[in-house]
Formats: sequence, C-alpha cells, structure tokens
Amino acid sequence: MIEALLTTGAVDKQVGRLLEETTAELRRLQAGDPEAESRAKVSGSEEDLKLLEYALEEYKKREAQDLTGSDEPVWIPRDPLASLVVSAYDEFLEREGLVREVQPGKGLAAASVPVSNLELEQDAIDFLEGRKKLGGRWLTKYGERDVRFLSWGAAAKISAWIKGKHDFSRDPAPTFPIGSRDRILLVGDWGSGIPRARQVSTAMRMSLEQALKEGRRCHAIHLGDVYYTGQKREYEKRFLDGWPVLRSDDVEKTSSWCLNGNHDMYSGGYGYFDVLLADGRFARQKQSSFFCLENRDWQILGLDSAYEDGDLYGQQAAWVHQMRAAQPQKAGILLSHHQPFSAFEKSSGMLLDRVRPSLNAKYVRAWFWGHEHRCATYEERENIRYPRLVGHGGVPVWAPRQDAPPKVSYLYGRKEEEYFYRYGNERFLRLGFAELTFDDKQIAVRYVTELGTEAHSEVLRVDG
Repeated sequence: MIEALLTTGAVDKQVGRLLEETTAELRRLQAGDPEAESRAKVSGSEEDLKLLEYALEEYKKREAQDLTGSDEPVWIPRDPLASLVVSAYDEFLEREGLVREVQPGKGLAAASVPVSNLELEQDAIDFLEGRKKLGGRWLTKYGERDVRFLSWGAAAKISAWIKGKHDFSRDPAPTFPIGSRDRILLVGDWGSGIPRARQVSTAMRMSLEQALKEGRRCHAIHLGDVYYTGQKREYEKRFLDGWPVLRSDDVEKTSSWCLNGNHDMYSGGYGYFDVLLADGRFARQKQSSFFCLENRDWQILGLDSAYEDGDLYGQQAAWVHQMRAAQPQKAGILLSHHQPFSAFEKSSGMLLDRVRPSLNAKYVRAWFWGHEHRCATYEERENIRYPRLVGHGGVPVWAPRQDAPPKVSYLYGRKEEEYFYRYGNERFLRLGFAELTFDDKQIAVRYVTELGTEAHSEVLRVDG
C-alpha cells in the first residue's frame, strides 16, 4: 500500500486525473489515431474506455457518500469503483518504477512504521497534483512513461467487475474436525501488506509454533478483505506471501481458512476463489466460501457475508440453522466478515435477520467478525453471549479518543500498551489478532498485539 494514495483528497485527485486522461484517450481512439488504435488492440476496446469514463463520471456525482472513516490516517474507499481506481494507480505506479521503499531508521523495527514504507517518487506526485502534462507520454528521471496505459489498465479492471461475479459454491466445505485442545488464530482485514500487518503475521506465527510445541494443532482463519480489490496480484503480494501458515508446515497439524470480504468481491471474487482458495494451504475449503470446524463441544461456522454485500447469499442461513439444530448440545460460534450489529457504524441488520431462527433458539454462543478496523467485545446481545469485533489486523487507525460506547465491555486502544505515538499526541492503534485456545468446554481468548503482547483476555464457556 502506498500511503500517499490513501486519503480522500488523494482518491479525488486520482479519479479526476484518470477521468481526464481516459476522455483524452477515448477521443484519440474515436478520431482514428494510429497509436491509440494500436494500444486498443493489445489492451481492450473503445467500449471498455466508454464504460470507464461513465463509471468515473458517476462516481464523481456520488463521491461525498463515500467518506466513511475519512478522518482516519488511512482511508480505503468502500465504493468498488474508487477502490478499483486506487488499485489501478497502485499497480501502474509500481510497474513504472515510481514507488520507492523507505527503510525504517537505524535500530527501528517494522512495527515503528505507522502506515506504509512505500512512497511515491516526485514525478508521480507531480502527476497526481496536475503539474505533469496529461495526454500521453511524460518524461521522468527514470525515462519515458506512458500514462495512457493507466487508463487501459483501469478500464480492464472495471470492465471485469461490471461483467459479473465468480460463480458461488452452493455447497459448504466438508466439516473439518478439530481437537478439544486445538488453537484457532483469528485475524480480520489483514490483507494490506504493510509492514505492521507483516508484524501481525510474525506474532501469529509465534503463537502457532507455541501451540505445536504444546501438542496442539493450530488453525489460522482470516475474516476477509485483501486490499484494494482482491486482484490476483494483491493476493500474491499482500496475503499469500506473508500468511503465518507456511507451505512447508505439516498439514496434519495446521490448517488455513479465509472468509470472503467486500474488498475481495470488488473484482468479482475471481481472485478470492481462483487464487487464494486455490493455494494448497486452503485446500480444505474446497474453494467454498463457507465452512464448518467442530469438536466435541464447539461448532464453528464460517459464513460468506460478502458475495451479496452484508447478506448471506444462497442457502447459508438455512445451512446455519440446520447445522446448529443437528448439534444443539454443542456451543455455536459464527464467523463473518460483516458485523451483525455495530456501536461504531451503521449496520443494516440483514445478517441478524437471516439467522434469527438460530438466535431465537439460542444456538449461537459467540460471533466473531471484522470489517470495522477495530477490536471490541460487546455485552450479551441478541441472544449472543459473546459478540466480538476483531477487524484490526492490517489497516492503521487512530486510537479511540472517547470511552467505549454503550454495551461495549472492552474497547481496544484505551491502554498505553495498545498504541504508540507517531508524532505529538496523535496515537495509532497497534494492529492485532485473537488467539483462541480450546480446553474442552471453555476457550481461553487472548487479544494479541502486533508485537505479540497480550492486550486483553477472557474465557468463553459452553454454559454460564
């Protein structure tokens, strides 16, 4: 992730520059310009550019609605079009050698870099600021760059997104048995690739190795979102390369699972289903986006709340109730990317409505989710004894400036060890994950920071 691209102002400039260049390229193509026609032969069609131009114009009309979290240090748009634009710039600028990696100062660890160690070269900044002429080639100290390929790259991404989604696997993965003393690592919204997200992976790896030393199997579960739009390149660079379960690990002792997130679907879900789930470490999912892990006392159901944004697509809701009704003696845990409810953001309540029969029957003991880039534990609600938000795996946010909202029993970021200073009094939250260690009818949960230190702990019980 390139920090300079991730503010509301930067995204506005990216959209504006791209729209200007796309319109210019489209006019050249319509006028029969030989070079434009040559680019079209290898990069797309006039219809692709028209679609891009229209989509950018429409976004400009509604962009004020896409400002959720705009006061945070990193603003990742939740609008698919804006996310695709950022993804196109990120890929283009890196491919053209206009991004440099800045190393931390002497003696500083990766966790000391609050946001990103990737910076733009001055030529790229000048281009985004409008100081470099648009309309084709421009010279940099690295040689000649052709910005017109930025438009074609963005057009290809948006055209693929518009054309539709990957097929949904209507069958869940086969139920996977886990041990009564196994460990599960939960991390949400981790796929940013920034140094501190890598630090989270390192801390997760330490927990995994400790579990194996104790004779426990360990299962790592991502709650969804690889940024910006779930492209093949993004999974390879920001997820698979740094995932805490290694390809060399014993598959009898470790497993990997991943939920679908809204950003994973911004490219139609093709990268999620065909790249991430095709990786051998995720083979047990059978390329399905919902699954079940269970032991003698607990049943954990991972759900896809992103194929249909914030909803349960297909027969998932019926599957949840069927699975829980068949094993009522086991305590049920739901996992989702989206929140069933929120003390921080607006929530549609659609997920709650979908699983209402299971909630009314008290089949859901705990629910863990991500999406919001925070960590919090809620008081009992909607017949869920342990509602938990664990979305602080990879996106930098400010430490909370106020006390926990009503019905939130613990809000990560209220203690000094849960944040660090960047400058002055501005505080960044440390990123982190949740460690669940099973012991028959109870689960010891530790909320662990990117440094491997414990921020909070609790015990979840089957009864009581």
